[in-house]
Amino acid sequence: MVNLSNEKGLVALTSENYHPELLLDRLASLLGIETDAELGRRLGVSPTTISEIRTKKRRVSSAVLIRMYEVSKLSIETLRVLQGAPPSVAHRERARAGEQFSRADY
Repeated sequence: MVNLSNEKGLVALTSENYHPELLLDRLASLLGIETDAELGRRLGVSPTTISEIRTKKRRVSSAVLIRMYEVSKLSIETLRVLQGAPPSVAHRERARAGEQFSRADY
């Protein structure tokens, strides 16, 4: 089995596991947002950018990912998992140890 983890235990997203629409849907739901236009306003990007992310024509940039964290308080790790990245090694180890996660983790 090929190890795709980097030194921090993060696994790269591939076209097979990349699902930004799930991330956008979950984020909108958590924030009580009903439209992509409104989500774009909250994130400081255009509705076109949200559409391009949703249809995989554009990746979620680090700036947008940070803005998602700022408006939702979901951890960067959780945002990555929501878009399809496997949990990091550290996240899995915490779960195995029975550590309770706060809302910031999800």
